[in-house]
Amino acid sequence: MGQVSGTLVYIGIGIGSWLFASLLASAAKRMRAGVWISAGLLILAGLLVSTPSILSAFHHDALLSPEPGLGLVALLLIPAALVVSGMLLSSAIRLHMPLREAPTPDDRGAHAPPFHVSRNSAICLGLAGLLLAKTFHSLYWVMVWDSTHDPLGYLWLLLPIVAAVFSGVMLSISLPVGRKPAAIYSILVLALLIAVSWRAQAVDFRELTGAHALQTVQAIQSYYAREGRYPADLDELTPWHSVTLAGPMIIYGQGWCYDGGDGHFRLGYTYREHWSDPRLVGRLFAAEGAASDPATLCESEIAVLRARYPDAFSDEILADYSN
Repeated sequence: MGQVSGTLVYIGIGIGSWLFASLLASAAKRMRAGVWISAGLLILAGLLVSTPSILSAFHHDALLSPEPGLGLVALLLIPAALVVSGMLLSSAIRLHMPLREAPTPDDRGAHAPPFHVSRNSAICLGLAGLLLAKTFHSLYWVMVWDSTHDPLGYLWLLLPIVAAVFSGVMLSISLPVGRKPAAIYSILVLALLIAVSWRAQAVDFRELTGAHALQTVQAIQSYYAREGRYPADLDELTPWHSVTLAGPMIIYGQGWCYDGGDGHFRLGYTYREHWSDPRLVGRLFAAEGAASDPATLCESEIAVLRARYPDAFSDEILADYSN
């Protein structure tokens, strides 16, 4: 009896979801392309601005707190972006259909399609591509950073997969050209979601931190070759390096430990043995020349992390300054 009632519940949920998608798709067909373009631009801007809020939430459990913060709200933009991308694709196809069906130039009564129609079709298609690219980019880095904390793994795909299937249903209902575009969209998005998540989970964040440190050392050496001295601060590197050089990937929001002068530099980073270990460790990555006491290299960075996450770390400091 319980199995029957459970089956009926699932059938009811499926029917209700289909009816909701049908009503939304019917409303979507009456919406002008400009509405979906505006929605796409807003979500794209939201992903650009709010992804750091998702990442910073990993280290104080804000995503699962009783009072959802900006991190959780930002996380909902990822499935929303997939739905809006599908609607932008639908708008692009529906706008393109009159162009494809227009009379030939030999027809004396033919009229060229309005310029704004072809322009809006191209805008919808291009914006859908940008929105999908940014969505996968955000999901990738969210999952890479997720591996540095208590990882959720493939659970991150739950809402995006539901959104991809829902988008496919809406496309199949809203398009008069059959279900092929809807099937292609859903299959492509689902395949990319799985590929992106698999690739993100294969990343070793400690090895990636080492690669970022090596790039930073190369930038410091280039500065020395050009200026004849080491930078006193990493901000003295060229603006291009200051923007493009990535930081450590151990604790979100941390920076490099650095000490430099005319004839010396030391570069290191703060890390922890395990995501649940409250002890912070200062590690030296590379050094040139003689400098003052190396044991103080990461003190300021550790103070910054403790101030940012006051309940996460203990007062005990470990040190590993042998490079």
